[in-house]
Amino acid sequence: MSLLSWNCRGMGGHLGSRKMQHLQRLIYSTNAKVIFISETKSSKVTASDLIHHFHVANSHVVPVDQASGGLWLMWDEDMDLTIVQSSINYILAYGVYKNSGPIFNLLCIYGDPSHRATSAMWSEISSFVVHSSHKPTFCMGDLNEIMHANEKYGLAPPNQNRINIFKHHVNNLGLMDMGYNGPAYTWSNKQQGKDLVLERLDRCLANVEWCFNYPNTTVYHLPMLYSDHAPIIAILNPKNRRPKRSFMFENWWLLEPDFNQHAHSAWLQSVNCHFQRRTTLLARSLTSWSKKKKPLQQQLDQLEEDLLKIQSSPDREHLYFEEKRIVQQHDITMQKLADYHKQRSKKHWVQKGDRNTSFFQKATQKRRRKNRISSVIHNN
Repeated sequence: MSLLSWNCRGMGGHLGSRKMQHLQRLIYSTNAKVIFISETKSSKVTASDLIHHFHVANSHVVPVDQASGGLWLMWDEDMDLTIVQSSINYILAYGVYKNSGPIFNLLCIYGDPSHRATSAMWSEISSFVVHSSHKPTFCMGDLNEIMHANEKYGLAPPNQNRINIFKHHVNNLGLMDMGYNGPAYTWSNKQQGKDLVLERLDRCLANVEWCFNYPNTTVYHLPMLYSDHAPIIAILNPKNRRPKRSFMFENWWLLEPDFNQHAHSAWLQSVNCHFQRRTTLLARSLTSWSKKKKPLQQQLDQLEEDLLKIQSSPDREHLYFEEKRIVQQHDITMQKLADYHKQRSKKHWVQKGDRNTSFFQKATQKRRRKNRISSVIHNN
């Protein structure tokens, strides 16, 4: 089971936008059972729209407040969620994973970016948790706060008073930070050089009961794309699946820069053969050419791994243009992937997509939270 959270910073205008295509891919590649999306900036999308577009079993929508905010909570048929309370800053629910596991408290939070309603928000959340404190509790979202001074990078020093208040609220609910794998920061102001500011605003929290029932819960910070926030995913008991691939003429080949030259060269090499023989040789040559290309899913994985390295690098401020180039290449490859799926099914193409990328297969094989040391950094 996995739970996905992302501050998308606006849905991109409509559900068919490139940003929402990326969200579709995230949902299916992670096999997320619960999906929490914040700051949708949409008042037109309904719960029914989300169900039909993302092919989920149910959903809950909190509309925008004066053109800002907006929350979506979606879940599939393996989950049973009961919405207890919601506001512009949170969705509180009781949940149960039908295959196994106890009833748990789910706290999906979008922290007040102005910090004026923070205390009131945590007071309302506390009232919910207190009435079911014996249950496992899991919290995720863009909390718009940092817990430690080292969770911010930039010239301006962190607000220690806000840090202390935030830690007080978290401790008061009996929650603990679940840690993470990946880049240290989940938000960027997208500036260059000395103006760059990075913070870890998105996180997962849980209580002791949750950790007892789901001891292998591991949180991953995913690549920051199409938003100034990185998606985060909590994987409880991940399973690997091998994607099935077939070789055929793919429409996305036409977007490859060397396709025309290779096809033209292969066609000229058989100029003395009859037409049927020429087409056979051309198909054979294109098949050999295509096998030298990485599958699109692997290309995306590599781009995302490269992006993670940059976003994890202490020298990130000097890699602005390289990060921008990788994001642009990711966008081009996403278009190729869209053509790949559309060729197979013009309706609901994403359902036929690769639900488990090598990126997430690698992720599920990483260390259990707090039980292993993934690396040692020598001061020298």
